[in-house]
Amino acid sequence: MSLILDHINYTYNPGTAFESVALRDVCLKIEDGESVGIIGHTGSGKSTLIKHMNGLLRAQSGSVYYNGQDIYDSDFDLRGLRFQVGLVFQYPEYQLFEETVLKDVAFGPHNMGYSDKEAAIMAYEALKTVELEPEVYDQSPFDMSGGQKRRAAIAGVLAMKPSTLILDEPTAGLDPEGRRKMLDLIKGLCEKDGITVVMVSHSMEDMADYVNRIVVMDEGRVAMDADPHEVFSREEELRAMGLMVPQVSLVASKLAARGIDIRTDGITVSETADAIVEALRGRYR
Repeated sequence: MSLILDHINYTYNPGTAFESVALRDVCLKIEDGESVGIIGHTGSGKSTLIKHMNGLLRAQSGSVYYNGQDIYDSDFDLRGLRFQVGLVFQYPEYQLFEETVLKDVAFGPHNMGYSDKEAAIMAYEALKTVELEPEVYDQSPFDMSGGQKRRAAIAGVLAMKPSTLILDEPTAGLDPEGRRKMLDLIKGLCEKDGITVVMVSHSMEDMADYVNRIVVMDEGRVAMDADPHEVFSREEELRAMGLMVPQVSLVASKLAARGIDIRTDGITVSETADAIVEALRGRYR
């Protein structure tokens, strides 16, 4: 699977007093099995970008290719694309509507044409994947906790067997424990199940810990596209775009500024902890 955005441009309300350019000549290629994070300040084009990935928005110029086919061609199966490239919106639990969790998760497979039995089996598999307890399957989705609702909503997309999962701020509003569980789930979907993951987040810590590639959006353009270490090494450029590096990176930098001989290239808690231990060993050897 490959998803290519080729010179995409998109403007909201063109030709009016409310005209707003959202995407400017965006070029991206997402390969099968990648884990990609998209960051940028509010209004940088992140959410508009991901809506082009499965055709929810149509570019005003440029093309989107899925497995070598232009999704704007008249004979392209756009409905089928949306089953293959699943999009989970911010606060997806607000989209839950069925009487029970199981029925809600089975809705997508039903919509794809599967029988009641087939849809139920697909729903069970998806609910197991997101590690929701079997006792909630027959409950109303509105009786669950926020984290459980988020998992049920993601299961509803996974039940359709997508090859790519796109998530817009998947940890928004969750407590620290719920946040960690959600990110571990997403990481597992990529590493264990082979699903390509594209995740939008405001959290630099999440990006450092859970993705292998970061795309930085700024004023509708792709400002950076590299692995997390390279992106976060460009602190001044990020600051100019209203973004920060992970907090642990700042800790190491402050220690170095105080004269401690410490590596400052760590971007995760574990990397920075190792650097501190290494520095202390060297200092007190």
